Amino acid sequence: MQEALFAADTNPDIALITLVKDVDLDMEELTVLGGSFTLDLNGYTLSTNDTFLFYLDGNDSTPLNLVIDDSSLSKTGTIRASDSVFIAHNQTNEINLTLAGGTLESESFLIDLTSSGNKTAATLTLAGGNLLTEQPATINAGGASVTVIGNGVP
Repeated sequence: MQEALFAADTNPDIALITLVKDVDLDMEELTVLGGSFTLDLNGYTLSTNDTFLFYLDGNDSTPLNLVIDDSSLSKTGTIRASDSVFIAHNQTNEINLTLAGGTLESESFLIDLTSSGNKTAATLTLAGGNLLTEQPATINAGGASVTVIGNGVP
């Protein structure tokens, strides 16, 4: 999975990464540097027991435009982490994260866009999908722009 994310950063022809089975990363996280692509959950689950699953590092020279979607008929695609699903850190470049479908699930923050870098370089768009957490704090924006389109949060 990490190889596919690095390939999407360096190869602009990769616009879609589709899960074809459940992926359990155990105690690993995934680093996303840059690029523009969609992660299609396709009804499957991507999970980790680590603190967070996606480490969005906007220090790459390429802006990051990541769309999470679930093209499956069942709409059961899920991303699950023990603490935060997405965390941005030290971004100096633009990070655009869009939830178009699928379910984000964690014990505390689902999305943490605070960082010690350029806090206003991140945008989050909720255009669909579900947000499930055991804590009341679902999104920690920390200066990022957050947009909800239509019924983006059930």
